[in-house]
Amino acid sequence: MRLKSAFAGLASLVLGLSLSPAFAATLTVDNFNDMGTVPTTGNQWAYTAASGVITGGGVGARQLDKNNGSAFAWGKLTSPGALNMTSTGTGNSINMRYDGTASTSSSGVFPSPPDFSAFTYLNVLAPSVPANGSTNAIATIQWASSPGGVQQTSTLTLTGGTIANGYSFKLADFSAPITGPSFLRCLTVRLEGLGVGTTTVDAIYFATEAVPEPGTLVLAGLGLVGLVIARRKKSA
Repeated sequence: MRLKSAFAGLASLVLGLSLSPAFAATLTVDNFNDMGTVPTTGNQWAYTAASGVITGGGVGARQLDKNNGSAFAWGKLTSPGALNMTSTGTGNSINMRYDGTASTSSSGVFPSPPDFSAFTYLNVLAPSVPANGSTNAIATIQWASSPGGVQQTSTLTLTGGTIANGYSFKLADFSAPITGPSFLRCLTVRLEGLGVGTTTVDAIYFATEAVPEPGTLVLAGLGLVGLVIARRKKSA
């Protein structure tokens, strides 16, 4: 009976690990839990979220832009939260921008810049990204070396489909080295050249580790199973 309970607890643990952004410390940019009403028309979706979006001066702002109208339709999942969009044609793109203003303007910045200096990667947890020969993932970080300093822009492009469960942008690989990670002004993640199918983005977050591969979760679970069995035999 105890072994059965241990396995049940282990299953919950492994599931929890698989649903969390990563095993290590993170700074959430967006977990898509608070998305409001899905637009029925149009290519823009701007929303101030009460929670789940990185905050700056008390504002959590998400600004989404897509192309190709109804051929690339807005959608969401609610348990757990996710951006879930369906494309009936190729060459579509989605732009996800985070700053201090929930609007379609590209001039907004965080009034109180978040600090991402403790992290190594910007991760995009995206279990489903239909890719073709022109698919790219592009991250753009706008930052300053001081609260009132001149805004700098650094970018990194990852080509092709996802690796593991999404994309991992290593901060050290960005163009224009990021020397002011304590003052994030604006962040944009763009998925472009998408193929036909469904694009699902579960989370965007800064982390000390890259997006974990599915096999990592399985191995962690098997290791814990072995530990439970070994301890049971020892106590028998």
